[in-house]
Amino acid sequence: MLHKGLRLKVWAKLAVGYPLWNRSWNPRIRHDLKAVFVHIPKTAGNSITKAMNKIPKKNQKTTTRVSRHARALELKLVLGQDTWDEYFSFAMVRNPWELMVSSYNWWLQKASDIPYHRRHHENVSEMDNFEEFLWSKYGQKMINERYGEIRDWVSDNGEIIVDFIGKVETIEEDWKLICEKIGVEPRELGRYNQTKRKPYQVYFNNKSRKFIAERFHWVIDEFGYTFD
Repeated sequence: MLHKGLRLKVWAKLAVGYPLWNRSWNPRIRHDLKAVFVHIPKTAGNSITKAMNKIPKKNQKTTTRVSRHARALELKLVLGQDTWDEYFSFAMVRNPWELMVSSYNWWLQKASDIPYHRRHHENVSEMDNFEEFLWSKYGQKMINERYGEIRDWVSDNGEIIVDFIGKVETIEEDWKLICEKIGVEPRELGRYNQTKRKPYQVYFNNKSRKFIAERFHWVIDEFGYTFD
């Protein structure tokens, strides 16, 4: 385990775009189950986290204080190499065209409920449409409030360091596999933090569709995502 002062430096360096003071005891790390969930924004993370919370705790050992959207590299550095190697780490990914439409509507419909996101909510609300959003920093560099690409959450210098990556589109099947790996009965997955929106395809034209394909080329190639 890293020294407290060093952990703070790690968080400050890696948690780009996320307030350093906004750390909490992260329920996505279950020491009793030897499981770590890497929560990429807008990938059904609340559903997974709440299902994990329904699994009875085997002891009173506290979890680790780290941001809810901490990347795998950050978690590995905080936990230490030996613990990281011992635990089962997993993440979920999502069709990137749908993900960014969901992110846009999250800024419009949900972000105003979070005090330190209200200014950004206002910025996005003043935009004319999804097209303008997509060419802003929120669409070009961020997923919700975090900077980065999907691959950044699960890799270290381009190498994937989590044990398993599931897909939102097959979440029920993948969740059962995850529960089997950590030795528990699957808890029911609910649906949380959803936004009201039209089918994602209607938001795009040829130019914006191509931009998403270029920005998220890794997850598209790796998991076979298509626009249709």
